[in-house]
Amino acid sequence: MARAKPAKTKASSFVTGGALAAASQHLTTGAYTDALAALLRAWEQHRAAETADLIDELGAWLAAALPPITGKRNTIDAAWRDVGESLRPVDVPRLNVAMAAGSAPQLVGWLDILIDRFPIDPRLCATAIDLSLKFVSSTAGPARTRAFRLAEKIADGRCIPQIENLIAKDRDAWNATEMRDRLRKMLARFAPPPAPTAADKAALAAMAKQVATLAKQPPPAAAAALAPGKRSTTGVRAADVLAQVLADPTNDAPRLVYADILQQQGDPHGELIALQLQPSPAQHKRVAELLRNKAHVASWLGPLAAVVHEPVFRRGFLAEAKLVLKTARHRGQLLQDPLWATVEQIETDALPAVDSPAMTSLRRVHGLSIHAVAELAARAKPCRLEELDNIVWNPDGPDPDAVKSQAGWQQVMDGGSLTSLRSFGIAVGWQTVGARGTGVAAFEWLWASKLAKQLEHVRIDFAHNPFSVAAWLGAFEHTKLRRLSLVCGPYKPLRLETTLIRDGKRFRIELIGDRIFANTNAHSMDVLYFPALFDGFPVAAAPHLHVSLPRATQKQAAALDAKLATTIGGRFETITVTA
Repeated sequence: MARAKPAKTKASSFVTGGALAAASQHLTTGAYTDALAALLRAWEQHRAAETADLIDELGAWLAAALPPITGKRNTIDAAWRDVGESLRPVDVPRLNVAMAAGSAPQLVGWLDILIDRFPIDPRLCATAIDLSLKFVSSTAGPARTRAFRLAEKIADGRCIPQIENLIAKDRDAWNATEMRDRLRKMLARFAPPPAPTAADKAALAAMAKQVATLAKQPPPAAAAALAPGKRSTTGVRAADVLAQVLADPTNDAPRLVYADILQQQGDPHGELIALQLQPSPAQHKRVAELLRNKAHVASWLGPLAAVVHEPVFRRGFLAEAKLVLKTARHRGQLLQDPLWATVEQIETDALPAVDSPAMTSLRRVHGLSIHAVAELAARAKPCRLEELDNIVWNPDGPDPDAVKSQAGWQQVMDGGSLTSLRSFGIAVGWQTVGARGTGVAAFEWLWASKLAKQLEHVRIDFAHNPFSVAAWLGAFEHTKLRRLSLVCGPYKPLRLETTLIRDGKRFRIELIGDRIFANTNAHSMDVLYFPALFDGFPVAAAPHLHVSLPRATQKQAAALDAKLATTIGGRFETITVTA
């Protein structure tokens, strides 16, 4: 059978100067968890068996300090997730043991964490291979699929004999032939471990002696096994510099120092920080490549990865995210983590996240209910938030708490503690659109409020319902608005955001289409009601139109430019399209 060949790589010389050197430094200084992390980075770069063996030995010694994950079938899921979602390599041995006690549905969730968020770790490979054949029922297919996927993602060459033995073994299961074929396909994705270079071999041999000496000693206390303690080759503790970053998120100086330390250790997070602090068009491709690596992103998020979805990194650290808080730990202990300090924007319906004292940079929140926003407005202490968005307004829809909702809107419109608020966004329910329309008159209650007097930006999302931009010019007459954004489109990927920007006595218009213009045929235009947006719009009021396509190619932008010239070209003096 054809089998994957060891990849030709120049990684060894990089590893010796980076991750392996860092691992050796950490072992010497007693920073054992950091030594383990550095060895994992070295193995990911160059998957030598000698490196994986060191990971096994050091990891087993550290894990001996930690309590096992226990629980009955109906309680072990939460226990496993509490440990697994922390994404700590030191926990791998006890996670492996506990997976033997999980049901097929539980394994689906656990394996998703290991596949999508956990650092690549050779110790998980053999376990994943065993789990791929643990359940034979047809309903266990999702668990088997994920187990195969995890094993193939890691592809530890030391596991080749294990797979070969499973292929040769006689099985009585109904799907034995199918599983044997699947194992053969998996085997083809594995390559024998590459030999380390002479320099790497010497470094690994020296560390093997250190780890062998450690293995004869009692393991460290649990707290010490879990404690971070990165040091650079100059002796500066990375943890101390990280603390400086989190204490002063606006200051780039400690971020640069932290990036330098991580790069010395071969940690790609250091490269991301350095690239985002000094961005250039030539570097965008490399930044995107780094952020596509889910395991890297999960390691940079640390414990926050348990609740963070759709993360956005700026200047090397988490800046925006959608939060999903499922457990009491998520809503309590996790929200106190200092790593939240760099987060500026979140999407959540959970007020405890907004109240987190760790989120010192938080200024923008999307997705709160009107009841939560009203609670913020009613507080005596001024609220630090500058933007609230995606607040559902649907007085004409079914609402069991209609009276409370109406009182909440009144509380918010009075301003209260929302003294810093400058941007306010509303998502209009379809029943309300049907009853009141999409014109400016439907929002007189907003324009007449105290809150409107302090707002500089209002954003209104009509979902798939069309509107006329010309009808909204009146919103600027009695307010301090500088920007008004109107959104429409059938569903999220096909949304068009039209923004009127006050420019003296005239306006500029900006259109932002995420993926809406990638297909510029007539049907896509009709779905977006695009030409109708500007019916009756006075050219003198806004002579210039700018269309921004964040995810489009230059070719798609040029195609749209030509399309606009034939549809609405006569309504503006100039139209520019940028991708």
